[in-house]
Amino acid sequence: MTVCVLGRPGERPGAAERAQWLAEMHPTASIVFGLDPPGTDLDPERAVAARQEAIGRAVGEPVDALFSSAADGDELARRLGARQVAIDRERRLVPVSGAAVRADLAGHWKWLAPPVRAALARRVVVTGAESTGKTTLCRRLASRFDTVWVPEFGRELTVLKLRTTPPEPWQSADFSWIAAEQERLAAEAARRSGALFFVDTDAIATRVWEERYMERASHAAERISDASRADLYLLALPDVPLVADGVRDGDQEIRAWMTGRLRDLLAATGRPVVELGGGWEERERQAVAACEELLARGWELSSPRA
Repeated sequence: MTVCVLGRPGERPGAAERAQWLAEMHPTASIVFGLDPPGTDLDPERAVAARQEAIGRAVGEPVDALFSSAADGDELARRLGARQVAIDRERRLVPVSGAAVRADLAGHWKWLAPPVRAALARRVVVTGAESTGKTTLCRRLASRFDTVWVPEFGRELTVLKLRTTPPEPWQSADFSWIAAEQERLAAEAARRSGALFFVDTDAIATRVWEERYMERASHAAERISDASRADLYLLALPDVPLVADGVRDGDQEIRAWMTGRLRDLLAATGRPVVELGGGWEERERQAVAACEELLARGWELSSPRA
């Protein structure tokens, strides 16, 4: 079976990207894509002719049957010399359309397959120094926005090190492992997330932790942190008391230094940041407002095909 994805030059998401999604979802199918010439959406006659030509170029062999839910499917099948198989034109089996998804992506999120979610989900990183409420905030935000969140992998490794006798010292390789694993977990979470999801600490924070314990960050940690990207960073300020839990070992001076270093790194790379300060309820209010604003911006998807 061959599936042909059609698109327009400059379309977002493009035909090539959508073809990759389908290839992951249907690994036994042959997925190809083609592009319409500009302006064909304005002329139905030209549009059908252009799609016929695009399909012919992409498939490269005679078409036996055309499975389509488009209104021009019958005419397109006739031109291709293929049998037309109409699929759910009245949208009864699957009450959604590409046009509806593009118009309100968040509202139709449940219809998106895992690779599509992974590509389009908004990633929100909650970062900051020790004991600034990052984990609690991630958990509460995920509940509020009905989505998933990614715990801090570095803390799990810290607990394991503290259980050894004597405690196992930190090495540079630990931090590059933490940074890479945190990124992997975030990418995995995006596939099952809602329209946005939350990550408790990321590779940039791991880089700062390495600077703290090893005096400088390794090239591996810097490379991973430079490549790491999120749609929003929530920087929790250290204007709340440090709560000792047997794992945290910082003081107010170290917390202030880590916050400043994170602020500098995020600013130097132009990442979008909202700082969270004040009491716990105030921090959550600020975070919710920032996330709602992020969702309100939408995704800037191309308009549906005519």
